[in-house]
Amino acid sequence: MQHGSTLWDLADAGLRHAQFLLPLLALLVAGLALRTARLHAKRAALQEHRLQALTDAAFDALLIVRAGQIVAANPAIVRLMGIGPAWFDQRRVDTLLDSPTSHPGPSREHSLILPDGSRHPVEVVTRPIEGTAEHVVAIRDLGPQQMTLAQIERLSHSDLLTGVGNRQALERSLNKMISMSDRSGAPFALLCIDLDRFRSINESLGPDAGDQVLIQSAGRLIATVRELDTVARVGSDEFAILQ
Repeated sequence: MQHGSTLWDLADAGLRHAQFLLPLLALLVAGLALRTARLHAKRAALQEHRLQALTDAAFDALLIVRAGQIVAANPAIVRLMGIGPAWFDQRRVDTLLDSPTSHPGPSREHSLILPDGSRHPVEVVTRPIEGTAEHVVAIRDLGPQQMTLAQIERLSHSDLLTGVGNRQALERSLNKMISMSDRSGAPFALLCIDLDRFRSINESLGPDAGDQVLIQSAGRLIATVRELDTVARVGSDEFAILQ
């Protein structure tokens, strides 16, 4: 009987201790859960801050789109459009581009419709944001690239000193004129001009003076012909006019 009473007393004492330990244990678990939640929130905020910093630093214009409406825009698209960030709030992305681009796919060339109604060449690619119903629309400015290509094309057919056409420009215009004449029978004229005593000017007064003679000669030739005529420098002191 004494032995049974001892076991009972031990069990009763254990229960009394458990009544004090359980609240402490619950408080400890709650504290750990709160600390874990704070750590997750801190990490999420840091990740969001890093993502925002990366987006703001991007050279390409970026839009976050949900159901066709813009929900976020980075500074690059603000600069490209030349308007404040509030202008993009809840605006439909299709109003910015000449054709729909809400579905993911390979990059395509579009025209960006600026606030004044003018159009600007861009390249657009759309990608889904994993785990959300949103898409990111990346817009790359093609204006400088196309301008560079146009400049290269222009320089490749221009005389760098005088600004008139070069031999390649004359040949291209002449071939076009021949084709038109063959079809319509319309006549055309090719005038070749050689500057007399240019070498003696170059040798006696120096190359800078010779360059000025060429520049002024080209300017006077351009002033005497029609806008649709071709003036080209085809040699060191030789010019040609195609009419």
